[in-house]
Amino acid sequence: MDSLGQERPIKELVIEDYIRTQYRPLLNYIFFDSGSARIPSRYHLLTRSGTSSFDFKRFNDYETLPLYYEVLNIIGKRMKIYHQAVLTIVGCSGRPIEKASERALSHDRAEAIFQYLHNVWSIDSARMKVQSRGLPEMPSNPNDSDGIAENRRVEIYSDVPEVLEPIFTTDTAHIPKPPVIRFLPGGSAEAGVSHWSIATTEGPIKLNDFSGKGDLSEHIDWDLQKEHERDLATLDTIHAILEIDDTRGHSAESNEVSVPVRHYTLLDKHRVGSTDTIISRYSLILFDFDRSALGEANQRIADFVKARISSKSVVRILGYTDRMGTDAYNQKLSAARAHATERYIGLRDAEVRGLGRSTLLYDNSLPEGRFYSRTVTVIVTTPTVR
Repeated sequence: MDSLGQERPIKELVIEDYIRTQYRPLLNYIFFDSGSARIPSRYHLLTRSGTSSFDFKRFNDYETLPLYYEVLNIIGKRMKIYHQAVLTIVGCSGRPIEKASERALSHDRAEAIFQYLHNVWSIDSARMKVQSRGLPEMPSNPNDSDGIAENRRVEIYSDVPEVLEPIFTTDTAHIPKPPVIRFLPGGSAEAGVSHWSIATTEGPIKLNDFSGKGDLSEHIDWDLQKEHERDLATLDTIHAILEIDDTRGHSAESNEVSVPVRHYTLLDKHRVGSTDTIISRYSLILFDFDRSALGEANQRIADFVKARISSKSVVRILGYTDRMGTDAYNQKLSAARAHATERYIGLRDAEVRGLGRSTLLYDNSLPEGRFYSRTVTVIVTTPTVR
């Protein structure tokens, strides 16, 4: 499937490398398990001796959620750089405080963050204020299980914006062309099809499986843009086989289909002196639950983006939501977020789309995955001549 969504015969898959810069916001919330004040194990915690080797350069190859799980260390490191900065650590029990035990839970959660930054990062206790409350000031839906999980959190604020500023990284993007491979499976069984599957492999390595029950689907789309880029960077040849099982326990396989993979690297571009492209991705989060207005933090990001768009740049603005709510409502909300960004930046010829929850960017079973999905991504493609 080409970039316009049209079917084209595929002769080879090209993985083209681009220079990529990313500007990713730092979610300043730590989410806790029900009834617990212990920092969950998915957050990366260091020992005091480990802080000396902590370096921001390590984040160039990090994906968004693994980067977020370093949030306490990022804040700790920045507090060492900005010596006058003060943190406010707000613990939330996740429900209106009606009992002393709930207030204690809120305090204990904030205290856990305080102690980590004090004991491991040696941040002076005088530079950290601990507060507690029931629901956050801007809560998620307290009547929904996802909202309840999101409200069990500690919020971290600083009087110095640089402490919580986004992470800027530069790396190599591996972009598949075409972005989507479409399978057109065909087959039948006199006794009726009970199950079918399409297995894709590279030699002995399993890549992706597609399957279903009953009659075969008219087509199956494999969105390569959702695969890990590290896997795309090493692909050689893709193989695919269709298998059909009938209701009597018989099975049959198709002939193997092979798609060769060609890599067009940055070195290849340099050798031929071709025009290269820098792809810059800027993400805006901190859209509060069910909100589309750009807050102060998002406005700072939008200002950063605006300053880096040239007359030669092609700009796409894509709005997203989490899984909460209906398809129709989320479509409208994501479009409102995208258009609010477009208006703030002052663009007239950008591609602006709201994708709703049709594309969930991150694991929505996690509170942080839902928060990072409430985003607008601004993709700026700018040609450069080497």
